Amino acid sequence: MKMTRFRGILYGGFFLSIGLFLCLPFAAQAEISIRDTWAESGRLSLEGEDWNAVFSREDGALLVYSKMKETVKLVPFYSEKAQTILSCEVLEDKENQVRVRVSFSAAQGQIEGDFLFDQDGAIEVKPSQNMKGILIFGEISFGIIPAPPLEDLIYDPREYPDASHLYLPSGDLFLGLLKGEDRLLFCVWPDGEQTVKLLLKDGGEEVGAGFKPAHVIEAFEIQLDGKSAYLRSISVPGIWHREEFLPTQIEKDIEIDWKRPFSAKWKTQLLEGEIETAFHFREERDRTWRPNFGFYEYPVWFEGEKAFFHFSKKVPPPGQILIYALEGQNDTPVEFARTRLGSISTLSPRTGFRHYPLDNLGIQHCDGRAWVKWIFKLGRQTREKEFLQAAMDDFLYSISVEKVRLEEYESFIPRMKERINSWIEKEKGDPELELFLNRMKEEAEELERDYWDKMDNSSASEHLREETEVINKLKVLIEEEGLEVYPEVCYLLDKIQLWSLMESVPGGVGGLFREMFQQAGYGCAHDANVIKYAEEIRRDVREFLLTGETYEAIYPQLWD
Repeated sequence: MKMTRFRGILYGGFFLSIGLFLCLPFAAQAEISIRDTWAESGRLSLEGEDWNAVFSREDGALLVYSKMKETVKLVPFYSEKAQTILSCEVLEDKENQVRVRVSFSAAQGQIEGDFLFDQDGAIEVKPSQNMKGILIFGEISFGIIPAPPLEDLIYDPREYPDASHLYLPSGDLFLGLLKGEDRLLFCVWPDGEQTVKLLLKDGGEEVGAGFKPAHVIEAFEIQLDGKSAYLRSISVPGIWHREEFLPTQIEKDIEIDWKRPFSAKWKTQLLEGEIETAFHFREERDRTWRPNFGFYEYPVWFEGEKAFFHFSKKVPPPGQILIYALEGQNDTPVEFARTRLGSISTLSPRTGFRHYPLDNLGIQHCDGRAWVKWIFKLGRQTREKEFLQAAMDDFLYSISVEKVRLEEYESFIPRMKERINSWIEKEKGDPELELFLNRMKEEAEELERDYWDKMDNSSASEHLREETEVINKLKVLIEEEGLEVYPEVCYLLDKIQLWSLMESVPGGVGGLFREMFQQAGYGCAHDANVIKYAEEIRRDVREFLLTGETYEAIYPQLWD
């Protein structure tokens, strides 16, 4: 028997999942020990402050435990999953990392890979001979494909009562909310050709005639494409929370029986109108303004560590909601992914910037119009003509900027329709694919109709040309004395529509894009052949929505 010990930094308190471990949001001294009894009992164990990982010959798996409860097991596969472990050897025992090389047996022969354990509780699975992928078994209540700053895909196994598996779009990160609301599991991987899915099973024995037990997620599967995957789990009471609301719980403040366990960007997904929308919890009660909705009470906030909701007709009670954190703390899933892999296209943060970097006065939209009207109402236009002429120049500049973004809608939507039509032509004869692609085509057509309806069937260039003429007329009126020009000034100012179009189009059509982004992800769940098209649609929509400082989503407004 061989035992090795070393000291390092480990984050305390956590639970484990798939071969990962760890972490309360504070640092503590910890020791990781290696106990090698492979020759005697077929077990090699690694133990940290709050976790224990065991390579078990009998189970043919890596078992991961926490001090609180058993969590998950990891099993590699080739054409079939591993059945036993042939050999297990520590190759590297450094101060901050342990490398274990493991050889598994399966129906097709031998599977080999390296497992690298960090002191912070993370595991890198590095495939080599025949390791096509890994299965992570655990008590996963909900599976999530995060997509910040857009809406996440949330898979509730109870919604798929007849499915044995679900295909997921590869977003480089999977998050599992584990049973008990005290554990998370996350797995991250670099860009590549990896494919992922969930394995489902019935939740128990039938207890009566006609009763079918609820489905549960048995395992998360990833085919590795020859690249490493990084695993970790966190165990903290209240690390996620599920809540249900009734339709009657409206226009009142609701304190729920959950408190955030640490500071981070806690989020949930609610309905804004009829579109599922990501909301992050604010630090105090507040109101918000959204194009097409106006002002309403912001629906989620903290008072201290307590969580509150306020639903309204604009954000009605959605039934079931989930609360979890993806960012804002070192041990959250997205921060872990960015630390391990750097820049990830599907998880790239949104960068804020000034909307009108070249304006002079800093007044636009409603405020700018109001200032100009007020000056003309007092008859002071000639006295303030220098200010007003500068305002007109800013108006021209800003509506030119708005026109450019709106034109991106005008070109992007037809391109997307054209791509989908080409896929439909290519995939004739595949009923599932045709069904999915025709649904996406219908979504794109709805986007197009909604865009032109909001634009009054005039292009952004046509609006700009007309409004430029209006502003030039206003420049002339600045030189006229008296109050007589005031009514005409008000009439002309109200004809400037590009500002409001720049709010209503992203707020409305952008919302439909976010809905399409989600439906493309859910629409591939039952057919692996749909995945590649779903991922392309999601990739294109994400890139488009995160271009420019617009109103397509709520999340960017909160965290830029």
